[in-house]
Amino acid sequence: MKIKRLMALLSAIMLFALPVLAENTTTETTEEIENLFMQIDTVTLSGEKFDMKTLEGKPLLINIWADWCPPCRHEMPILTKLSEEYADKIAFLGLLPEGVSVEEGKIVINEDRLKAGLEAQEEIGIGFTTLVPEELLYSLMAHTGLQAFPTTWFVSADGYLVDIVVGAMDEEGWRTKIDEVLKNLEEENGEG
Repeated sequence: MKIKRLMALLSAIMLFALPVLAENTTTETTEEIENLFMQIDTVTLSGEKFDMKTLEGKPLLINIWADWCPPCRHEMPILTKLSEEYADKIAFLGLLPEGVSVEEGKIVINEDRLKAGLEAQEEIGIGFTTLVPEELLYSLMAHTGLQAFPTTWFVSADGYLVDIVVGAMDEEGWRTKIDEVLKNLEEENGEG
């Protein structure tokens, strides 16, 4: 009987302790990857050098997409339109992870996938820069648990990951989400 009580007590303790422990681990992991966005130095889909520091001082919306993904292709014209409307408030970037792979711990560019991505970008009419992941971006995707295309990261002006959206949205959904993120950032900075 004492063993059953002890087991019940231990089970109850674990039931309440595990979420707390998991929460602390997540926070530490998030803090480790936060503020890394401004250190990213990569290339665009068209091969031009791109330095994230050129966007310093502005929040970011980074849409992670694939050229073969119908929801990605559907929402790109919406995001392009919103990138123009919100240009003074938030910078929009695309990220095409399909253009690279990791082999023996090193990033390897897949020229065929990049070409397909570039063709899709032109066909769809994406009006913002799409990046090719380098090592830091690739590891950030792994640390944030990228599970589906599209996935969108919201990054504060000082390089902290503040929100993640998994899946596509319509124009109204994106407007609502962007406004919500910008409002939260303003409130955190004492501007709201």
